Amino acid sequence: MRSRIVVSLLLMLGFYLLAIATALALLFVPYYQMTHDGVQGFTVFCVVSALAIFWSILPRIDRFKAPGPRLTEQAQPELYQLVRRVSQATGQAMPADIFLLPEVNAWVSHRGGIMGLGSRRVMGIGLTLLQSVSVGQLRAILAHEFGHYAGGDLRLGVWLYKTREAMRRTIENLAQTGNGIHKPFLWYANFFMRISQSVSRAQELAADRIAARIGGVGNAIDALISVHGAALAYNAYWQQELIPVLTNGYRPPIAAGFSHFLGAQPVAEAVSKQVNSDMSRGVADPYDSHPPLNERISALRTSDRAKTPQADPRAVSLLRDVRRLEWELLQTLFTDPQKAKELKSVEWEETAPRVFLPVWRDESAKHVEPFRALRAVDVPRFYASADTLQRLRLTHLLPDDRERAVRNAIGCGIAARLYDDGWTCEARPGLPVVFAKEGRTFEPFALAHHLGTVGFTEEEWAGACERAGISEMTLA
Repeated sequence: MRSRIVVSLLLMLGFYLLAIATALALLFVPYYQMTHDGVQGFTVFCVVSALAIFWSILPRIDRFKAPGPRLTEQAQPELYQLVRRVSQATGQAMPADIFLLPEVNAWVSHRGGIMGLGSRRVMGIGLTLLQSVSVGQLRAILAHEFGHYAGGDLRLGVWLYKTREAMRRTIENLAQTGNGIHKPFLWYANFFMRISQSVSRAQELAADRIAARIGGVGNAIDALISVHGAALAYNAYWQQELIPVLTNGYRPPIAAGFSHFLGAQPVAEAVSKQVNSDMSRGVADPYDSHPPLNERISALRTSDRAKTPQADPRAVSLLRDVRRLEWELLQTLFTDPQKAKELKSVEWEETAPRVFLPVWRDESAKHVEPFRALRAVDVPRFYASADTLQRLRLTHLLPDDRERAVRNAIGCGIAARLYDDGWTCEARPGLPVVFAKEGRTFEPFALAHHLGTVGFTEEEWAGACERAGISEMTLA
């Protein structure tokens, strides 16, 4: 790793020398032309390109924007107590600020100042990360992050990061000229990235060893697996579960909802399958900053195995007043923070009647005429009919959106009607919307989603309707 660091520093220096030399060479061309042949069209190109290079490599002030609510020691003493114990165990100073993040991640950084000068230590800890790991696993995660301080990674990292940004600006600005002058810089940047990212991967493995020493090998491995799996599910949770509720003016418990989502059988099985696959194979891309999961776990297993970690509470238990923090976190994510302040609090078990039922009713009301005489048992034939789009007035949609819109309209029509007929409804994160009445159940959206798919027959639909006793029910 030391040799790679030296090479990275030399390449970093080489980039600035290349940029300055290229800019000076470009300026020399118009100087030569003016002293010999007078100003020509090529002169303008050279001057503009040289100025673009100088502007691109000019150091920028790091204007740090808080990524989430700032967690203070006065408000969150339990979390700070754990962070302080880990900082002492690693011999590192506490970060100046700790922020709550809207992601399954934790990081440390130097922010502010210019090229690291005048910067301060900051730490970010994801809310959904805290919901996904135990206190013992969080200790290992924090030890990993402080390991980056202990290894001096951030002192090097800030220079590498700023150099990458300078490279990106240089390439983007020169590419606009359309003369191919950016290509040598693009080649150099790719080579620089391959070397510097190999250093980052080695630093991650070194930080993992510190995590194992401070938090225990078992906790370090379990934390890697838990975070990897939670990260796989996070985007689906955000897009499919959380955003629809937020869009309709409500704010459910974010952390608790993510826990329900991860625990739902379909999600748990999909995540487990992918994690097992990633643990059995995986090759680092030359441009990856982190080694693959299997490599990190294999490296940790060469250490002395600590005793099996005891059952710890979820790390989110270290936070006080989680609902207030979630509200503050949403305010940092909304373009208009006032919109977040106006969101109404709702529990997940209340989302069906309070959040989604009005949406189902509105969508169903758009299709009263075609739904008026449509029996539930006849839905597959209605879906396959050539004039369905016209009858539902969905012909204006793009072809890729039409089938989804038809299925959604059918699901909303059935859902609204079932609710009016006294069925109870559950809409839990990670699970299909389920209606129940007198021991019977029906999943309108899950079944509607299968319409028109290979292997799903009219008989299967009819059987589900018959078991629920809704075959003759009309959708309007």
